[in-house]
Amino acid sequence: MPARSEPSLQELAPFLIQPLFVSRVWGYRDLRPWYDYIVGPAAGDPVGEVWLTGDLCPGVTIEEVSEGIEHGTLEQSLNVLPVKAGDMVFVDAGTVHAIWPGSILLETQQNSDITYRMYDYGRPRELHVEKSLEATRLNTRAGLVPPRFEDDRTVLIDVEYFRVERIRIEGNRASASLPGNGESCDNLSYLFAASGSARLEGSGWGIELPPRGIAAIPAAAPPFTIEDLGALDLIRISPRWPAL
Repeated sequence: MPARSEPSLQELAPFLIQPLFVSRVWGYRDLRPWYDYIVGPAAGDPVGEVWLTGDLCPGVTIEEVSEGIEHGTLEQSLNVLPVKAGDMVFVDAGTVHAIWPGSILLETQQNSDITYRMYDYGRPRELHVEKSLEATRLNTRAGLVPPRFEDDRTVLIDVEYFRVERIRIEGNRASASLPGNGESCDNLSYLFAASGSARLEGSGWGIELPPRGIAAIPAAAPPFTIEDLGALDLIRISPRWPAL
């Protein structure tokens, strides 16, 4: 069997870093000609240092997000991720996000359906600006997630609350082989046919999984087999309950 190549890093074009102006009592209020930056009398201490890199330099402030909402320029403060079929994007809790036109998603999320809408491109839907700003986190783990290739599956994402993987079916596959390494066999999971179709069959029962159909696999499910009925792209989703 040929060795699998490791996934390449996601390409990212060069980008500008916004400097961070740090107040120091021994600094200056007028940084010209180095920077077109003047500190007003009511703005606090003069600037003594300008940080060109660091955790507080790649991003925006809550105040800038609020101004973007007010002036209709919020898109300028967001990163745009080009995506293609099969990509996995992790949207960590507290991440400001939007879905561009033409995108069709299989989304794994908590069953709460709570949305704080901070911006709606001029449409008349209700906004929740104050609550959305309160819930926003400026530093999260969000972004494109490279796949991890294993012998019998491709792990798309594996985090503390859930795992999503593409399961390879070569003709037939036993249900006992679905859990991954270190995963218990008695956990709830879901099987989603992203394309193609399958048949799940056990002793005295059987169901067909149509294209874009999803089947719940209870923790106490009896043994069964999965049969590829043609062009099957099978996604397995398994929730997790982290120890408190």
